Amino acid sequence: MVWLESDHYLRGLEDEVKTGYCTSVVAEEAGDGILHGRNLDWNLEEQLREFIITVDFQRVGETLYTGSTIVSFVGILNAMKAGDDGFSFSMDARCQGGKIWSNLLEALAFGAMTPCQHSRYVMETATNYDEAVHLFETGHLIDDGYFIVGGASPGQGAVVTRARNRDVDTWSIDSTDAEHGWYRLETNYDHDQPVPTADDRRTPGYENMEKIGKEALNEDNLLGEVMTQWPTFNPHTDLTCIMSAKYGIYDCSIWLDAR
Repeated sequence: MVWLESDHYLRGLEDEVKTGYCTSVVAEEAGDGILHGRNLDWNLEEQLREFIITVDFQRVGETLYTGSTIVSFVGILNAMKAGDDGFSFSMDARCQGGKIWSNLLEALAFGAMTPCQHSRYVMETATNYDEAVHLFETGHLIDDGYFIVGGASPGQGAVVTRARNRDVDTWSIDSTDAEHGWYRLETNYDHDQPVPTADDRRTPGYENMEKIGKEALNEDNLLGEVMTQWPTFNPHTDLTCIMSAKYGIYDCSIWLDAR
């Protein structure tokens, strides 16, 4: 069977619409770094989960960034560029819907990218956190989405809410915000809107973050007490990653039989 590139692209457009739910969080910790947690809840078939890989993307023999993808998939699911000017990103679906043919028209008429393709462009282009946020805020996309970005310094964490052709909102960590200001947690709904009662992963996520607190937060309890707690972790979770640009952490677990 010959798999034409055009067929692969159409499948990619369709898959971007069909992707499931996710949870991402960026948070300040006591050492003035940013920790970034992400659950990918695409409910992939186990045979496909076995092809999720972590890749060091290199340029002229130097690692530019580290990211997770699926073998033969041209986009990336989440990634981290280490260093004092580094940053991390993850992507969550925005429940605004989309159709394959309107997505294709957007791609043909405006040169729009899938969110996963755009993410790879940002990781290859941006040299620091601020540039990354700006690039996630701009550019034509075939579908809505959330880009969750973490930097390497205090205050460098944000959820960028995107429509296809514009930035809807950028919700940044804010030390003056007494309620949840030290972190930003995103599921699949605009942060200033209520979530459906049938899919409230936001409230348990907030509660688990507050139980830990900024002063006690670390890589281990972000994983064990937030990202792997129900319903943040659920039967649809394929991948859990903990990242930190400041500390050079990129730790991803692929859930095969453990879900």
